[in-house]
Amino acid sequence: MVLELDQDEVYYFYTITCSTSTMLGVVLGGIFFNHLGGYNAPKSFFYCVVIAFGASFFAMPVPFVSEKWIVYVLTWCLLFAGAMVLPTATGILLNSVPE
Repeated sequence: MVLELDQDEVYYFYTITCSTSTMLGVVLGGIFFNHLGGYNAPKSFFYCVVIAFGASFFAMPVPFVSEKWIVYVLTWCLLFAGAMVLPTATGILLNSVPE
């Protein structure tokens, strides 16, 4: 479906979404995974996988939605969940490689 949105509205939405969702996701993800014990904690990998799969569920309905605000919210949630997982997943990956 094509939403037929004004180009300026899309620019503003994308700027606000990319700046707020990713910053908030990294900060809250850091607090959450630090509470679990950091990226070395056994539970961290499990929660990274759960949150990453949760992020994919936010992306699935987007092609079938015709309301712009639903697309906005789903996109924000997708970027938030991805940003929440990224620092911890990177730490897990770097920690698993031998020196």
